Order: sequence, then structure tokens, then C-alpha cells
Amino acid sequence: MTSFATRFMGDDLPIDLNIIIDDLALHFIAHLDLRASPDNFNNVAWNLNCINKKMVFGAFYLDPDDGMISFEYGLPYVEADLSPKFLMSFIRIFVQIVDEHDGELKQIAEKVTRNNDTMYG
Repeated sequence: MTSFATRFMGDDLPIDLNIIIDDLALHFIAHLDLRASPDNFNNVAWNLNCINKKMVFGAFYLDPDDGMISFEYGLPYVEADLSPKFLMSFIRIFVQIVDEHDGELKQIAEKVTRNNDTMYG
């Protein structure tokens, strides 16, 4: 297994991209520089599901251990001849997808459940 790491700057957040190569696939994992608070996990997970439903490939995930959000995709390449040009184009599209959603994800992750009790209001 081989891995590569690089960083891109999106419109709203930096995007750390890891590419892991094994015998069957290229695994692309983009870690976003944002964290959901535990009291907001259900809302974030629901909103990620709504975003993922519209995706052509890949999916956004919420890590329940630390609240970090990532975008992941596994590209099987057995019996395929992947050219450097294809890989660079794919990376560009992958980062573009993350960048298109990072502002929305930042807003979703940063929402805090407010106490509506007038005693604390």
C-alpha cells in the first residue's frame, strides 16, 4: 500500500487530500478543516445524507469519534489503464466537488442547538 498527501485551498476551507493505493483501488479521502459538535451530530448526519443523495460519486462522512467531516471515494482500477492525465483530471474534479460543498458543510457543522428556555434567554 502506498499513500500520498497534499493540500488544496478551497473557497471556504483548506482541503487535505490523501490518496491511498492498494492492489484493487485508489482511495481518495479529503479531510475538511471543520468539526461538528457532538450535540449537532444528528443534524449534520441528516444533512450529509441529503447532500450525498445528489452526488454522482463519492460521499461525505461524519466521523462519530471526533466530529470531523470527510469526502471519500474508492476508484477500482484492476484491469484499467489509468493515465496521469486521467488521474490529474479526477483529482481536480474531486477537489472541485468538495470545494462546492465546503461552505454549506461549514454552516451545517457550526450550527449550535440553542436553549429556547426563556429563563436563559
